[in-house]
Amino acid sequence: MATKKAKATGKPEARTKAPASPAAPSRGEEQAALAAVEQVLRGLEPRFEELGARLAEQIAARLEESGLLARLAGLVTATRAAPGADEPARAGGCVEGEGEGEGEGKTCAEQGCTEPARARGLCSKHYQRQRYAEKRQAEEREAGPDAKPRRGGGSCEVEGCGLTVYARGMCSKHFMEWVRTRKKA
Repeated sequence: MATKKAKATGKPEARTKAPASPAAPSRGEEQAALAAVEQVLRGLEPRFEELGARLAEQIAARLEESGLLARLAGLVTATRAAPGADEPARAGGCVEGEGEGEGEGKTCAEQGCTEPARARGLCSKHYQRQRYAEKRQAEEREAGPDAKPRRGGGSCEVEGCGLTVYARGMCSKHFMEWVRTRKKA
């Protein structure tokens, strides 16, 4: 097929060859290039370490100049300081300020427990137990003396039953009957 240019000039168009793609490097060339890159990186490593050290020195100097370093050190030592004997113990054996966060080596304040302290100096299990007990006590205080007993705290209000309370002042049998009658209605 002749192109428009060839038709206009009357001369056949010369075909050009596509540029040759560069040959893939041999395995030896690849290894030599990798070795050269590794050598450059090894040469840069001490420079990066030196830059890191300089940067750390400059940051410390600026923190010291501004007084932030002393304030931070005071906060850290106050947080890590052991509570005095005059501090009151909290419910569940927890002492305020003890074991805040996930510090290394701190164990649960509950006697006999060796789990790591997570919050308020207690492990997760004892902390949840304490939270639930505090919540329940607050609810009981708010409810007053006329409130229906909670699960396990009293006997069923249905006449002649006497089983322990499951929910709404009733044992599980009477509570489920009550639920079923409500669903039908």
